[in-house]
Amino acid sequence: MIKPVDSKTNFFVANIAKKSVKLSVDRNRYKRWIRAAYHNHKSSLTDYTVLIMPRRGMPALKSFAEIDSNLSGLFEGTKRGFK
Repeated sequence: MIKPVDSKTNFFVANIAKKSVKLSVDRNRYKRWIRAAYHNHKSSLTDYTVLIMPRRGMPALKSFAEIDSNLSGLFEGTKRGFK
């Protein structure tokens, strides 16, 4: 969920449920990758609150590059605006 906010403060949360990714090592790795992808695109999200909650398909993503490319499409959508 990406939601516009009135102030200039950014708020970012990446939450991965144990039900979708069993091993804590993998959950933490995915959280690090998601945080890194967010920091790569942070300049386009200055007026938004971001909450990322991946679903069961998350373990299919094997590298940071895949996660970054998937999230960049979402983050770039904020420049065009949401309806």
